[in-house]
Amino acid sequence: MNRPTYSRKRVSSTDESEGLGWRLLAALLAIPVFEVSLFLGMYLVFPSRGMGYIFLSIPLWVHGVYVGVAAAVGLLFGFNGIVWLLGHLFFTHHENERNRVVTALLWGALAGLAFVASYFVP
Repeated sequence: MNRPTYSRKRVSSTDESEGLGWRLLAALLAIPVFEVSLFLGMYLVFPSRGMGYIFLSIPLWVHGVYVGVAAAVGLLFGFNGIVWLLGHLFFTHHENERNRVVTALLWGALAGLAFVASYFVP
């Protein structure tokens, strides 16, 4: 009688799937990355010398929503998704992986979020 053989696949760093631990770590690391991008986006929309004060004047609930979105992106997409996102934002993808439409949409979304956040600054 032939029995099926089962082999254990070793997890390597090139696997597309990431475990829950890696996704939680990605969520934690996405938070400061997104907050810095919010600051940079606000600076691009409204450049001024008092940008630190303006950034800190945003109500706490707006930062909370933004942190929640960053954590959700980290949990849903993991490190691969964050690297993909940062690659498009800072043009670090290889030539065959670049997509100007995606890059423009991502920068537009960041500028839009910065504009919405700046609306709540007193």
